[in-house]
Amino acid sequence: MNDLLEKEYKRNRKGMIAGIVLLSIASLLLIVSLIKTVNIKNNALHLNDAIIMEEGRKEGRLSYLDSVGFYQFASYGDDLGYYIAYDEDYMYIISIKEKDFDYFADQFDDKDTVRIWGYTRKIPEEAKPYAISAVNEDTGEELITASNFDDMLGDVMLEAKRDSAINLFSMMFNVASLELLMAALALILGLILFFVDRSNSHSYEKYLQDEELKAELEDENTKYYKDMKLALTDKHVVSFNGALHVLDYSDIFWAYLTRHRTNGIQDYSFLNLCTRKGEQVICGNGKTFGKKNRNATAEVHEEIISNIQARNPEVLIGYDQNNINAYNEMIKANKQNNEQA
Repeated sequence: MNDLLEKEYKRNRKGMIAGIVLLSIASLLLIVSLIKTVNIKNNALHLNDAIIMEEGRKEGRLSYLDSVGFYQFASYGDDLGYYIAYDEDYMYIISIKEKDFDYFADQFDDKDTVRIWGYTRKIPEEAKPYAISAVNEDTGEELITASNFDDMLGDVMLEAKRDSAINLFSMMFNVASLELLMAALALILGLILFFVDRSNSHSYEKYLQDEELKAELEDENTKYYKDMKLALTDKHVVSFNGALHVLDYSDIFWAYLTRHRTNGIQDYSFLNLCTRKGEQVICGNGKTFGKKNRNATAEVHEEIISNIQARNPEVLIGYDQNNINAYNEMIKANKQNNEQA
């Protein structure tokens, strides 16, 4: 039995170490994401350079435009607007979400030239006729046609992002989304493993030094249920399923079974041991999938409950309203006694 407890303790310690490793991986992925984002931003292209580049990927590149003004020529629904933007040399097409329009427009109140950050996207074919009409109407001449469109306005546009220039972490979600997703998963799993298994490990450390408990566990009268990770000594119920719980029989106020179902099918059942201090210990998990498992687990649970009842005849057995009320009254009385003390 002591070997079983030692094994469970080591398993929890390994889980805690695995949590630390995952947290380290999450930190590393965040650093990689940050470095990747900084490198991409440092190597961002001017929109005109992205348009004229002959090799490499044109779409989805972080780019910027130092614009001296822009005007709308088309919109799609209530969310997105298409604009002709221009600098001192050329005209370009950019898209701005309607909710961000004021942010970009207001910057021209204080500046003659505004840097707009975003990502290159292919210009939608349906937007081209509207762009041609808008430019020709604005210039008063047939400056742009379908045949010279790419030469005049380019084959990619800038999808403006208001946070790209001012919020590096917001930009990370665009350029390092996979790394961030993996970091988030590693972080969540790492935190769960670390804190749960650390707590479980601490529950063993005190009792692994308890020579009296060790002697109880090695006593020939101790009954243990290896598959359920449970032992019944002459004085205690010892559960080592995850955390270690050592319950004196006299402290157990109420014991009942819970049957778990998945998609309506019983797959396992377990014991709930409720103490006089208000603690609830879930233990004695047993398989109930299939008739053979169900009968075997029911027989073991009945044996465990009988042993508990034999050592504590006052324990309440079974889940019913009377026992629920009695337990609640006991908890209420404890609370009142604590307040008066």
